Order: sequence, then structure tokens, then C-alpha cells
Amino acid sequence: MLGILLGSIAIVLLLATLIARIHLHWWWIRSFEFPRLQIAFLALITWLLAVIFVEPGPWLWVALLASGITLLFQLYYILPWTPLWPVQVKTAESNDSDKRITLLIANVLTPNRQAQALIDMIKQHQPDIVLTLESDQWWQDQLDPALAEQWPHSVKIPLDNLYGMHLYSHLELTDTSVKWLIQDDIPSIHTRVTLANGDSIRFTHSTHGHRPPVRAKNLYGGMLSCC
Repeated sequence: MLGILLGSIAIVLLLATLIARIHLHWWWIRSFEFPRLQIAFLALITWLLAVIFVEPGPWLWVALLASGITLLFQLYYILPWTPLWPVQVKTAESNDSDKRITLLIANVLTPNRQAQALIDMIKQHQPDIVLTLESDQWWQDQLDPALAEQWPHSVKIPLDNLYGMHLYSHLELTDTSVKWLIQDDIPSIHTRVTLANGDSIRFTHSTHGHRPPVRAKNLYGGMLSCC
């Protein structure tokens, strides 16, 4: 009986893992990409319980194979985000403040109306660039007068579909464009930022993506690349 139970659990975990590999943007399919750590942990527990308590037979092999394959698939996606994986981008330190850039990203949650708390945080930390996610026209009306003086350069995309964005910058923005790379209703901001020392860096793929981090690429948040 325990073998049937563990085998069934292992099959369900494997199906959840395989569904996440379907390249469709349907929310219920993409939702299986989020609990990778939980699925991996359950697969490991299922595998161990099968080894210890299940007698040899077909259900033992079903539990071992299904949970083992699930664990390997999930580790393929999880390990690159852990300290166990080699670092691809090394930390850069500079004593020249004119070569540095600070970025504050805030997912405001569209129905949230506590704008003053965010404004206070921005003014406290004084970032060079502020990027808000899920901001609509109401948020724009609150942020514009509060940030216009110190962060005069901006890109505004007020949307009511949870994918609106607003970028406010103390530094000059050039070659700015808004693109729709993921879906027709999900924007991304592309621009160059001029640092205080005159160097220009590329601020690309600033987007509020609907997909969780995967090994190939991460479309959530912003990416900075030099020159």
C-alpha cells in the first residue's frame, strides 16, 4: 500500500515538473515553475521513503525512477541560483562614486495605495534610478510631483493589467524606447544611462515578466550592461 502511495506521489511530482517545460504562457502552466524547491524536496523525501520502507516490486521502481528524474530536473534549474554554482558575474568595486549607479526597484502592487511610504523610502536612500512595477495612472499621479525635481528623467508606462512600469532617473537617459518582447501587453524599457563621469551604460530589458527565473535567462527586474 505504501508503495502505491509513494509511486503515485512520485508520478504527480514528475507530471508537475514536465508541465512546467511546456512553452505556453498560460498562467496555470507557468505556475508550476515557481515551487521548484518544494517539488525537489518532496521528490527527495519520496525517494528516501521508497528506499527505506517499500519492498522490491514494480511500485518501488516507479517511485524511485519518477522521483529521481524529478529531482534531477529540478536541481538543473535550482543549482545555478545557489552558492554551489560558479559565479558568472564577479563583484566589481570602485572608489570612484562617479562610476557607480544605484537602482531601487519597487513592485508596488497596483491596488496598493500607500504611495507616501514608497516616496519616503526613495528620498531616504536617494537612488540614481527608481523603477516601479505594477504602477498604473494613479501611481504616476502620486510619483510625478514627488520625484520630478530630483529624478527629472523618466519613462512612464501606466497600465491597469499589473504590468505597468515607471522609471525615474537622476541621471540622463538617451536612446530610450519601449518594446513589447514577451507579449503584446507586457512592456520592457530600453535606454542608455549617462553616469556622472560621462560614461554611458545600457539599461536593458527592464520588465515585469510573468515568468519565474529559469536557467537560460531571467526576464524579471532590470539588467545593466556597460558601454
